[in-house]
Amino acid sequence: MAGSTDEIQSRERDEAFKNLRAIRDKQDQEAATKLIKQVRTEKGSTAERWNTVFENQKTPFRGSVLSLVFLTLHDRRQYEECIEAIQAAIRNDYGQPWMYDVLAIEMSVAGRPATDINRVLLSRVDFTGGNEAQMLVTVSVLSQFQAWKEAMDICREIARRNPWQDAMWTMACSIADRSKNPEYILWARTGTLRYVWSRGYEQTQAASVEVLKGLAEMLEKAGKTDQAARVEKAMKDALVRDIVVSIKWAGAADLELAVTEPDGSVCGFRNKLTKNGGVLVKQGDGGQRGKEEVYVCREALPGDYMIGVKSLIGRVIRGKVLVKVTRYAGTDREVAKTAFYEVGAKDLSITVPLKNGRKTD
Repeated sequence: MAGSTDEIQSRERDEAFKNLRAIRDKQDQEAATKLIKQVRTEKGSTAERWNTVFENQKTPFRGSVLSLVFLTLHDRRQYEECIEAIQAAIRNDYGQPWMYDVLAIEMSVAGRPATDINRVLLSRVDFTGGNEAQMLVTVSVLSQFQAWKEAMDICREIARRNPWQDAMWTMACSIADRSKNPEYILWARTGTLRYVWSRGYEQTQAASVEVLKGLAEMLEKAGKTDQAARVEKAMKDALVRDIVVSIKWAGAADLELAVTEPDGSVCGFRNKLTKNGGVLVKQGDGGQRGKEEVYVCREALPGDYMIGVKSLIGRVIRGKVLVKVTRYAGTDREVAKTAFYEVGAKDLSITVPLKNGRKTD
């Protein structure tokens, strides 16, 4: 058995403090103990005493010392005092991203309202200046507190800035599935179908299709026919690809595919993602990475696409490469053309018109 919710949360708390314990050394521990004793000698409430010490400190406290202060208070189960200590540190310009994580955990243990905890974690995003990597850390911590809405809101913000982040979509799918919220699942899974093209994308996208099919079936059984139809339509739309180009070859050779888009942007080995959303999703080398290269543009500019194939190393069997071009894939207008072309000393160049590309800017 995976364990009760309390047991899981307890393990998560222990893991959160594991890194703090790893940096413990005798000198820092002595400084931390001294700081805690110093606070005890001050007057006023707990918050006032911690604030006084931080305000009057002439030599800045090291982060390792502060981490041990918080760890010591946590181990003594003085959760409320630990909360006041961290808040005083943040108020006096000692803030670090990890302090917000620890503060959220202490507030959880102390029984503070979920709204307060979520507000602390959202403050973490502001503190880090919207750094996307740190935003993902915040998403992870929020999900531990089952703050699904707050976590998904940050994922949406990251997607608005830069949707080509596999890690974000992986996390969003996990959170959406755990939340069991149909809207979150729909957004995360269709986003994965649109923007996740890293290695193993076939399996990743196939898994998202299965999840969406399951969601539509569940909604249908619940009598929510309109919602089920909406999910199916969104999935179908997310699977449309305006143009897909693939090359395959045989023999110990390394070929290079480059696609020049109507505005002059080139997608290939040196630039695997264009500003128009053209992606080199597979790159072969004639060896371990295979003998196939694939270019995809989900929403492509209308106009002419120039497909270039260059022979880099070795010889292709029979001197020919198999080129497949699919336009409007996933629609009732899908057109696919497959043909062998000679490639070798002379580079191959083919022009393919795409009249009805969906990208307008």
